[in-house]
Amino acid sequence: MNKIIVLLVAAVFSLQYSFSQNLLEKIPDNAAMVIKYSGENFSKNLTVKKMESYPFVKENLFKILQVDSLTSLENTGVNFEKDIYQYLQYSDSTLCFVSLIPLKDTSLFLKLLEARHPAELKPEKKNGFSFVTLADNNYVGWNNEYAMLIYSHYSNPNRYNYNYYSDTTVAVDTAFTMVDSAVNIPVDTIASIIEEDKVTEEPKNATSPKSKGKGINKKKTSGSKKNAQKETKKPPVVDEEVVIEEVKPDEEESTTTFTPYFDSAQQAKQEAWYKEQDKITAARQKKVSIDLLNTSYTGTTHSIGETETYKKIIDPAAHMSGWFNYEDVMKQYWGFLYSGIFSGMRYRSLGSYSLMDNAPSGNGIGLHSSMNVYFEKNKMRIDQKTISSGDMQGFEKDLYKSKQNKSIAKLVNPDNIGYFSASINTEAMAKFYYKWLKSYLGSQSYIGKYADLVNLYVDLLEIVIDEKAIAELMPGNYLFVLHGLKMKNVSYTDFTYDENFKSTEVTKTKQELSPDFTFAMETKNEAFMNRIANIPLKYAEDAKYNYKDKGGYFELVFDSGKNVLDKIYFVVKEGKVVVTTSKEVVDMVLQNSGYEVDGVTRKSILKNNYSFKINTKRLIQQLGPELNSGTSKQISNYLMENVGDLIMESSLKNGMIQGTTTMAINGNHANSFEFFFNMMDAINNIIKKDKEESEQKFN
Repeated sequence: MNKIIVLLVAAVFSLQYSFSQNLLEKIPDNAAMVIKYSGENFSKNLTVKKMESYPFVKENLFKILQVDSLTSLENTGVNFEKDIYQYLQYSDSTLCFVSLIPLKDTSLFLKLLEARHPAELKPEKKNGFSFVTLADNNYVGWNNEYAMLIYSHYSNPNRYNYNYYSDTTVAVDTAFTMVDSAVNIPVDTIASIIEEDKVTEEPKNATSPKSKGKGINKKKTSGSKKNAQKETKKPPVVDEEVVIEEVKPDEEESTTTFTPYFDSAQQAKQEAWYKEQDKITAARQKKVSIDLLNTSYTGTTHSIGETETYKKIIDPAAHMSGWFNYEDVMKQYWGFLYSGIFSGMRYRSLGSYSLMDNAPSGNGIGLHSSMNVYFEKNKMRIDQKTISSGDMQGFEKDLYKSKQNKSIAKLVNPDNIGYFSASINTEAMAKFYYKWLKSYLGSQSYIGKYADLVNLYVDLLEIVIDEKAIAELMPGNYLFVLHGLKMKNVSYTDFTYDENFKSTEVTKTKQELSPDFTFAMETKNEAFMNRIANIPLKYAEDAKYNYKDKGGYFELVFDSGKNVLDKIYFVVKEGKVVVTTSKEVVDMVLQNSGYEVDGVTRKSILKNNYSFKINTKRLIQQLGPELNSGTSKQISNYLMENVGDLIMESSLKNGMIQGTTTMAINGNHANSFEFFFNMMDAINNIIKKDKEESEQKFN
């Protein structure tokens, strides 16, 4: 009996997993971006009933969805307990952003659509699904299991290619053919626009009934050739073409006339052009969207979930995940940004050094990144992974072949606000630059045919520049520490004006934040760095700045009444270059000592290529004077009580760039997912209360 119960439970879970996988299987393997929202967020971490109990959700989300505040989100027909997916795809020159939403009640979902779109919906039935057009670029398809929302954008290359200098004679007996498209502008389209203009246009020199009869009016243009010939004494307007000529008034009514750059026919031709291009755009967007719907509901999709890179860097157990094909995302971003009149512009890919118009896509090359988010009890954790191949894989391996200097790590004081440590291989970066520069310059249309000459120049540049010397000067280990913040009175000049607008110069003071910081970097060429530090001594008197050699270190003194900083110190010693506002740090560097760094921080800095930490509570405390207003103070107090430290780490592990970001959560919250809703609700209530109190005082 126990075995049967276990089998039944396993069957239920497998069915749930299968459904989740079915939606993932609907996402094609050439998608540029995939986002998953786990149903566990709303079934365990924060139930739908709990979420809609927050006032700000009903006031904002319900308003956006146009759902009655008395209605429950459970009555929208959406199954929030199942995974929801979104993906980005570029198909047939059209960018599509698709949402896959599991349904539990189709009729309720259709009511939601009708509420959002008051106009009568006209669903069309296809084999296995129905769909409706919400706009020229918005389509919704559905069956009994899931809905598919599509936003599509086609960058029509002809949209901005209208020829403003074309002949003003418009042939109307043949089709007006668009460039790069088999679209004809019907004669009626142009003629109707001309007629509309002529009906509304009033002759400027019309002083009598006789003068009003001059020109081309609606009646003449529509085919009264006899009247047109009698009144204007011009060649008749024939069916083959519309001839636009200036109509001269009688000599006795002669006035100075101005022929506009765009006459009515030219303007009509331009408007017809844009209308047809809009039709082409809408038709392409609809075609691509319908193709996506057909493939998803009735076709076979080669799922991205089956690709090795997706499996390797996406965790199915994550509460939220994002997958990005760097090459395709950048291709689509720049394609969208430089569409239309900028369609000739191109971008360079870091991953495979290829052009936008021939950039390879797929899952076997370039850069692929992921983000797996976990809403845990006392923290939110984000794991990032980046996997690459080919040249990029070798470059990453060389770039991350570096570790932070131990003596530099000692400059992090225990009660600091935050620090950022970076450790990279400068020589590897310099060598990679030449390869990238060759590919970039060689790909430009105006340089491409001189590729051999360009490569020779870059090779010569590589010979002249000594990467090893650069690496000796700056190996690639850097550290920035924000020790603290304090308020300081700073004077500034203002002007007052009397009733005659005569100005008087007035010196005023204000409080500004003054940072206490240290920047340090490693060097293996102290002699050169000392030369740099000594140079300002020679020009200090002429330039009128206070820069002095203090014996072992240098000091730059500012006018304390006018600057947020009092002094900055420069030290070059024991393989370190240090720029700091702290005399204590200067003394430690000269004595080759440092702070006692806690084990967790020390390990994070020395074991990772990047390490970053912010003590949120200390930061808010020291920003206190800047946040002393009623609302700001209440919000900052809430954040101090509920938000913990923010920590980020990144290094090369198992052939991938892997990083982890954590944000600690304090206070009474079931988990970090609920915390975000509690935080937004608290801040919303503070702002709302302050607004109500202000209105009461005003009244």
